[in-house]
Amino acid sequence: LGGCKASPEANPDSGARGARGAVRVGGASDEPAADSAVAKVGDTSITFAALLEKGKTQLNPIRTEYLTKRHEILKGALDEIVEQKLLDLEAKARGMDSKALLGAEVESKVPAPTDDEIKKFYEMVKDRIEEPLDKVKPEITKYLKKTGVVKVRGEFLKSLRAKYKVEVNLQAPEVPRVEVSEAGAPAIGPENAPIKIIEFSDFECPFCSRGAK
Repeated sequence: LGGCKASPEANPDSGARGARGAVRVGGASDEPAADSAVAKVGDTSITFAALLEKGKTQLNPIRTEYLTKRHEILKGALDEIVEQKLLDLEAKARGMDSKALLGAEVESKVPAPTDDEIKKFYEMVKDRIEEPLDKVKPEITKYLKKTGVVKVRGEFLKSLRAKYKVEVNLQAPEVPRVEVSEAGAPAIGPENAPIKIIEFSDFECPFCSRGAK
């Protein structure tokens, strides 16, 4: 429903405050209590909970984006730590360092791409790069070699994960969910389908209108 992006200025719980400790959104330690009054009109108090409820339509996409991105970053960092631990364990078992291990198990097993492979790749992308093969051959060679290294390294690390029985307990966050009424809306498929996809379209948009047909 749109790609909202929150800047550090707009999100006071962004990474800029990382030095103060754990960063949380939707339950930050410096947020008012849900029942605390953030304003008063006559004798009527407006609570922080009421404020959150009023602003949830705008806040939920920002919170979802933050939680999702935060998890991606943490998962990526955890993968790097786990992979280095695996390499260190295997290197120690073989009496070498991790750099030598990667050289033996990865880099030495990835041959330089052949001229036929380079030409085949060039034919696939030549319309986009608009340069003669001779000019881009070094870059293509480097790219194909790197792609091969990434593949072999991934396969090697997969075997190490199985060997050393890696267990990861990092859970994906629960993101806000919004109940959407579908009563009276046109639908395709059985009413009791286990998965339902609700599409929001603008029929003044020619592309949305064309898709509906």
